[in-house]
Amino acid sequence: MNSQAPKILNEIVTAIKGSNLTAVKENTEGRVNSKKDEDKIIAWLQAQPKFQGKIKNSVLRSFSDMTVIDYDNTEYVVNIKTSKGSSDNAFSKLGLLWAFTDLSLEDFKKHKIAAKISDDKFAELIVKYKKETDRDYWYLSLDKKDFSHVIVRGVKQINYWGKNPTNNLQIQWGKEHLVEPLSDKFENIFYNVIIDGAFKCWEDKAKQWRYAIDYRSKNQIK
Repeated sequence: MNSQAPKILNEIVTAIKGSNLTAVKENTEGRVNSKKDEDKIIAWLQAQPKFQGKIKNSVLRSFSDMTVIDYDNTEYVVNIKTSKGSSDNAFSKLGLLWAFTDLSLEDFKKHKIAAKISDDKFAELIVKYKKETDRDYWYLSLDKKDFSHVIVRGVKQINYWGKNPTNNLQIQWGKEHLVEPLSDKFENIFYNVIIDGAFKCWEDKAKQWRYAIDYRSKNQIK
């Protein structure tokens, strides 16, 4: 039970724990199986009488896997993650903008914020519109080996971030499943996730490019 999570998301966790759902294993490519896992989980939730009309597809493509409507009609964006407990790519520019700013879905459309938003545009928006709100970007994390091992966690509640200059932010789900959700000041979380997280990954990536950039500048055909 995540005491900081919306009631309906905790109910989804409880429902999945008591289900007979298992991970898809038919493809040798794990990412293909994970996508099928997501579709399977969403379809199962939509078929449960308790959640009738409460689960719908994400409003914005690549923003989240599903939108969950609470009993007071509040909508929560949820990203489904199935993994074997290792570090899992969890970098969503739209999700981070949702968690750390007060930009609305209408603002997303106005600013043309979509899945392919550039790094510099993302950085500009998340700094300019940074705001502490009650919103979060939610992860429903399931262990591929046993779907009854499931938790719900907001991006602002993650304890174990991994920083990878190739894939940006990752989450170490094996460790995350063993601890309580993080509870910290907004400024500390913003620093760890954005300044010393995403921006640090980009700084490390830029350092890897310096030789290539310098070489290209000296060898361009005039």
